[in-house]
Amino acid sequence: MKRFWKIFGITLGTIVGLLLIVVCVAIWLIFTPSRLTPIVRQVADKYITCEHALGEVDLTFFSTFPEFGLRVDGLCLINPKEGAQSDTLLAAPEVVATVNVVEFLKHSNLIVNELSLPNAVANVYIAADGTTNFDVFALSADTTATDTTSSGLPFDQIRIDAARIEGRYISLVDEKDSLSASLANTTLSLRASSWDDMLLTLCSEAVSATLGNTQYADSLQVAMSIPASVDLENMHFALHKADVQVNEFALQLDGTADMADSISLNIHACAREWQIAPLLALLPASLTDMLSDISVDGRISFVAGVCGVYSGSQMPLVDAHIVLEDGRGKYAALPYTLRDVALDADAHIDLNNDSASAVQIHSLSAKTLDTQIDATGKVTELLADMLLDLQLTADVHLPDIAYFLPENMLTTGQGQGKVRAKIRLSDLMDMRLERGQFSGDLHLKGIDFQMDSMLAKLPDTHLHFALPNPKPSHKSVGWLAAQMSLQSLDFEMIDALKAQLGQTDLRIEASNVLSNNPVLCATVGLQSAEPLKAAMDSMEATIQAPRLTAYAEYNMRDTTVVPTVQADISFDDLKGYYTDIQARLAQSALKANLRPSRRNKSVPRLEASVQTKALNASMGEDMQVKTAALSLKASARYNKKGDNLLLQWNPKLDVDLQAGEAHLAAIEQPVYIPQITFTYSNKDFYIAQSQVRLGNSDFALSGEVQNIGAWLRDKGTLEGELDFVSNHTDVNELMALFSADSGSEEQPADNATAETDTTTEINGEAQPFLVPLGVDVALNTHIKEAVVFNEVAHDLKGKLYVKDGILVLDEMGFVCNAAKLQLTAMYRTPRRNHIYVGFDYHMIDIDIAELIHMIPQLDSIVPMLRSFKGAAEFHLAAETYTNAKYELKPSTLRGACSIFGKDLVVMDNETFSKISKLLLFNKKTENKVDSISAELTVYKKEIDVYPFCVSMDNYMVALGGRHNLDMTFNYDVNVLSPIYLGVNVSGNLDDLKIKLAKCKFAKDFRPIFHGKVDTQSAELRQMIRNSMRKNVKIK
Repeated sequence: MKRFWKIFGITLGTIVGLLLIVVCVAIWLIFTPSRLTPIVRQVADKYITCEHALGEVDLTFFSTFPEFGLRVDGLCLINPKEGAQSDTLLAAPEVVATVNVVEFLKHSNLIVNELSLPNAVANVYIAADGTTNFDVFALSADTTATDTTSSGLPFDQIRIDAARIEGRYISLVDEKDSLSASLANTTLSLRASSWDDMLLTLCSEAVSATLGNTQYADSLQVAMSIPASVDLENMHFALHKADVQVNEFALQLDGTADMADSISLNIHACAREWQIAPLLALLPASLTDMLSDISVDGRISFVAGVCGVYSGSQMPLVDAHIVLEDGRGKYAALPYTLRDVALDADAHIDLNNDSASAVQIHSLSAKTLDTQIDATGKVTELLADMLLDLQLTADVHLPDIAYFLPENMLTTGQGQGKVRAKIRLSDLMDMRLERGQFSGDLHLKGIDFQMDSMLAKLPDTHLHFALPNPKPSHKSVGWLAAQMSLQSLDFEMIDALKAQLGQTDLRIEASNVLSNNPVLCATVGLQSAEPLKAAMDSMEATIQAPRLTAYAEYNMRDTTVVPTVQADISFDDLKGYYTDIQARLAQSALKANLRPSRRNKSVPRLEASVQTKALNASMGEDMQVKTAALSLKASARYNKKGDNLLLQWNPKLDVDLQAGEAHLAAIEQPVYIPQITFTYSNKDFYIAQSQVRLGNSDFALSGEVQNIGAWLRDKGTLEGELDFVSNHTDVNELMALFSADSGSEEQPADNATAETDTTTEINGEAQPFLVPLGVDVALNTHIKEAVVFNEVAHDLKGKLYVKDGILVLDEMGFVCNAAKLQLTAMYRTPRRNHIYVGFDYHMIDIDIAELIHMIPQLDSIVPMLRSFKGAAEFHLAAETYTNAKYELKPSTLRGACSIFGKDLVVMDNETFSKISKLLLFNKKTENKVDSISAELTVYKKEIDVYPFCVSMDNYMVALGGRHNLDMTFNYDVNVLSPIYLGVNVSGNLDDLKIKLAKCKFAKDFRPIFHGKVDTQSAELRQMIRNSMRKNVKIK
């Protein structure tokens, strides 16, 4: 560049010098063109090395003295060069110049009064190797060498009053830099009073330029007015408020350029209110094509400075202050127009260090529809991977962003707030947001949201978010943290769910939803002092002061993996309704943990615990439950092969219940549970302690039941042993309350002839207790007081077995008002209306009247008992079938009975009166019997009384016979002493026949003990043992 300017100066000086020499010579030759022209051509031949042509030369001297004028009619420089756009370097139809000869001769000052090249054509060419077609002047070696100390010009000062070049067409081809340019109808003028006072002006009607394959200018109108000063010796150039205008765009330049050793620039530029739309039209087509869908306008002003050294290894610094006003923009694909765009920013460009360039945004604002966004901040490393550090203030009218939302989503409301973002541009473009820093505080007002059937209203909400999460509660949720403060929330799924929530604080943390990690992690924290109300179909719930902390993991790529959920929920009060089901919990806490199994990620495992100070639940009129305190721990693992809920989830429970109360419609009396503590699994059900009050009964139950899962799958027997302790048990009430409807009813064979009671089956009223199948459970009982039928039993102890459809009472002993009793019994339910009962009663000191009251059926079996009063020992072993109402089926009755009593009293009734008159008994107030010992057997409807003796008064009487359940009888009564007399009693109570008869028993008759009841008892016990061994499955 330095060499160019030096050659330019030397060339200009040489031309002017040539003109001076020519003028001087012309003076000597009388100044005629015919004489002057050859001389000038001869001089031109000496200094111009290329082919050239000069027209006639005319000299003006006297009319312009002391200035000499020289006019050349036609100048042409031809320098053919391969690759050049033309052989002609310069063609001018006329060249006119006037100089002050006196100043040049006396003071070596070059004063050019006029220099004019009108209507010229120039073609400048620079080859790829750097050679040019304008290097056509023969200069001495000392002037072409690089010289930093002398300009090499033959004059001390220069003044150019008027230099004007009118270029009809000027072209430049620079193959070295792949540059081509052209100027049409261009006027270049120069005025210079000295080297320090120069004015260069240029006006071109059409400037075009192409760099590489890109055209950067196309027929631009260019005007320049450049005041300058030049120090060629020091290669110092200065611009003084130069004005440059391209089309309508005006630019003012000011500054210096030093080119002594290198190019050192200090240039300032100023532009005011450039219209952006026509400015963009000046861009190359490759760029305008990229912006074809974008329309932008506005006014831009800037003040810029370029300062520094320009060389092959160094570039100057650029600083600029940019102001944009009244900006507008629209992207064709979006239904929005940006308006009122304003920018105030400072830019610093350092081409030597890509990371040092930056833009400081003092203010940036834009509006669209009813939305406005303002921004400040800084963009650093502008020429590398830009680092954005911005602060945004937004006032967003939510309907304005509807375009970016799904078509089925409608939103109204306003959002205001501030957001800070710091991120590199590459990370933002690739959505690697975790590498940046984002935070914001937003205020949302009047939000109405609708998407399909989903509705939500948030009248006033404050939101703070930060990315990344500054204080993650879990290492996997470090990507995002958000806190929301909701004044209220109304949420609805049309025809499904409705929810209302008052003042609530909500915190959400999340893992990176934009990463390639398929597992999404999140935490949720919720706290509210106001109630949460929800309703879905016929279900309603109200939760007072809900509090929630939850963590979740969800595999978005493999949906078969069970999500991981950990939740802690607590609340002051909960009320829930579902159809006729109601529930209320007070001061409750719930912890739940759902996770996949280790071996199979698609199998869920669940752990949960519940702590509540009070529970109140009801199911219509069928059930009501209340507790003062409940503690529950549960775990479960899902198995889809299970046939029911217990087998599918295989639950494990730890339950501690205090002060419970249950009201069941099927049970007239409430069930009170002061305490119950138990653990449950499908393998084991362990009751540590329990206290229950049911109706008139209270009892405590403890023990263990095993093999529950196998029993539920019908692959094993339910086994267990329980301890039953009670202060008072009403057996009658309990049997009525707990009638099993799914027990061991057997289907009769086709040829079965067992009797049935059709009344029970048709009316469906009676519900007998059906013993369950597949059960091997022993119950150790200790009941201080029990009500059985019409008697009250005390100190009842013994064992109760339930073994595969059979219920056995084993030596159950107790004391009642009537007697001391021991009972062994078997209860079996082959069919609902065909129930087997076998029993072995052994009662001591039983009052006969109480005995008949306890077992009313004895009045039919042993009708004579009603004639006695007093205490006796009674032993009865029998078996029978009953119907569903526990009414005997006489055809199935079989048994034996023995009675032993002393000091009995014979009741004074019609039968006894007739016999006493016949036998001439003494008339007494009480008819005492010294003793009685009798045996009898029962078979179907017949009762056989084995002969026994009765001692009464002074008489010894032997009697025996038979009676039937229809109360017909036939007895033989023999008086053995003091007389020997026989009497026959037959008929029924309504038609009694008593007559003398032949004695059936010898006078010395003594009763024989047959032991029938012992035999019957032994057979019953053996049958019980056999049945239990037969029915119970082998483990």
